[in-house]
Amino acid sequence: MKLRVVDWIDYDDDDMPEGTIGWAARNAIIDDIRKHNYLFSGWAHQEGYRCTPLLNDGKIYRFSQRGWGDIMAEAHGEEGEMSYASYAFMMDRKFEKRPDRRSFFTGDFETDLNETFQIETSADLFEKAQRENKIVFDNFEKLRYLDEGDTLVLSSNGETKTYLVTAVQRSRDNTVKDEDKFLFTVDLAPVK
Repeated sequence: MKLRVVDWIDYDDDDMPEGTIGWAARNAIIDDIRKHNYLFSGWAHQEGYRCTPLLNDGKIYRFSQRGWGDIMAEAHGEEGEMSYASYAFMMDRKFEKRPDRRSFFTGDFETDLNETFQIETSADLFEKAQRENKIVFDNFEKLRYLDEGDTLVLSSNGETKTYLVTAVQRSRDNTVKDEDKFLFTVDLAPVK
C-alpha cells in the first residue's frame, strides 16, 4: 500500500474520515516518526496540538494512549511486550519533539494506493501458499507496506502465482526466547 504521512493534525479534527489501522498505515506512521525523530506520548497524541497523523489517503489515524505508546516504542526500536508503557502517558515536554506547527498539507489526497509485491520463496512455501491460501513470513522487512487489497506475486523454481491479499496479521514468535521476533501471516485469494 502506497501510504505515507502528509501532515499532522489535531486528534479532535472531525473534518477528516478515520482510517482503518492496518500494518501499512502503522509502518508509514512509524517511518515518519523515525524520519523526523519525533518523540511524544500517547497523551500528547490525543491532547496535543497537531500530534495525530493524516495520511495521503485523506484519513486521520487515531490511537489510544497505549496504542500510540506502542507505535512510538517501535519507532524508537523498542519492541518488547511492555515497551509501550514508556511512551503511552504524559512525559516532560522538554524531552518531546512534536511535528512542526507551521506546515499544512495543501495537496490532493490519493485513491490508487494498492501495490504489487514480488517475492521469491522456497518450493515448500510456494506449494503451501497454493494449498492453504495463506503464507507465513518470519521476516517482513520487504513487505512492511503490504496490506489488504495489494497484490502478492510469489515465485519459486521458475513458477509464478499471483494472489490478492485479503488480510495481514503480525504475531510474536513465541518459539524464540529472549528476543522480540514476529511472524507475519498473509491471507491470500488466488488471482486468475
